[in-house]
Formats: sequence, structure tokens, C-alpha cells
Amino acid sequence: MQQTHNLSNIRTIKYILAAHHLSPNKRMGQHFLVSKSALRDLMEAAELKKHDRVLEIGPGLGTLTAALAERAGKVIAVEKDERLAAILKKSFADSPNVKIVRGDILHVAALGTYANFPRSWKIGI
Repeated sequence: MQQTHNLSNIRTIKYILAAHHLSPNKRMGQHFLVSKSALRDLMEAAELKKHDRVLEIGPGLGTLTAALAERAGKVIAVEKDERLAAILKKSFADSPNVKIVRGDILHVAALGTYANFPRSWKIGI
């Protein structure tokens, strides 16, 4: 992963957003994970193994995505906001186990319907 910033730091998040002339889109309900303890709790609760596959919905700038990529075998992160998806694609360009999909999770045909989604995947929002 090319990302070298500490994404669980509010100043870093503000810096990255400002550098890309972005601000959270309230209409999309955008919030960014900045709590290291919350991130740690999420990862412990997920109980990920190297063979696990994870679907992340709304990865934002990739704080959780990076942690998932370290522990899971495959991460598919679906981001609706095209601006954030572009940042994510650059950040994770060198991460072979991470695929960034730009689209609305409700309309991403490549993933199939929930009923047809493989039960072996873990899903995080």
C-alpha cells in the first residue's frame, strides 16, 4: 500500500481531505474512522484469518481497509463517492489482496445480490 499517513488521526484526515479539496458529504452520511481503539476493537471482533474474504462497504479514505488488508486474504472495498474511490485506488495500487470498486453497493452488479453472495465472506460497513 502506498499510503504512509496515520489514517486514525483526525489531523491526517483533515490534511488529506484539504489536499484533495474535499470535505465529508453529509448527504452520503460520510464519517471517517479516527479512533485507534475503535479500529482495534473492530479488528478483534472480526477474528480475521489469512483465508478470509471481506466486503467493506464505504471505505472512505481506507483506515479500516488497510487494517483488513493486513489480516484478510482478500478485501473488496466498495466506495460510492468517485472522489474517494480515486484516492483509494492510488493508495492501494500496490496491495494485491485489495480491490477497490467504485459504485453504490445496492447497484454493484459485479458482486451479485445479497442472496447470491458467498456465505464465506465477512461484511463490514
